[in-house]
Amino acid sequence: MELEKYISDIIISNNWKNKSRIIGEACEEYVINNVKCNRCNKLNYEKCKANEKSTDLICINCNKKYQVKAKRTTVKKMEKLLIDKIFKTIGGEYSTTLKSIEEDIDYLIILYDEKSYNIYNILYINSECINSSCILPRKPLSSTAKRAGWQGCNIVFNNIHIL
Repeated sequence: MELEKYISDIIISNNWKNKSRIIGEACEEYVINNVKCNRCNKLNYEKCKANEKSTDLICINCNKKYQVKAKRTTVKKMEKLLIDKIFKTIGGEYSTTLKSIEEDIDYLIILYDEKSYNIYNILYINSECINSSCILPRKPLSSTAKRAGWQGCNIVFNNIHIL
């Protein structure tokens, strides 16, 4: 399982320079082409509009919403994750992420190697296992920042499943 083909296609078809944006898009394309919906077991996704709040893909068969996150990792971190069954990642804007809990959005986390772009594993987090205690606010941006007062969050999942 590797992302390199998807990354190359995205670089060719877009004029993007931001590496995390390219990899995020590649992970979405990977899911669309390779990962069946956990609810209906079909491979039939529709991509959401760019920057749609908290949702990247929707299964056309059962209307299940998914957020896809890309996370680079190492073998050592992967082994620890498999033992601890706890995963922490950066989320978006705090209040938006908190509100998204009500929308029953499942998460797919693509864990990949930064050098080879090989996918180590795909984590699945069912929306029923996500609650407000999973969404941790970060410190708001300072008054001198470009987006002063904006507050992001971290998301902690402790009920993960490996696909």
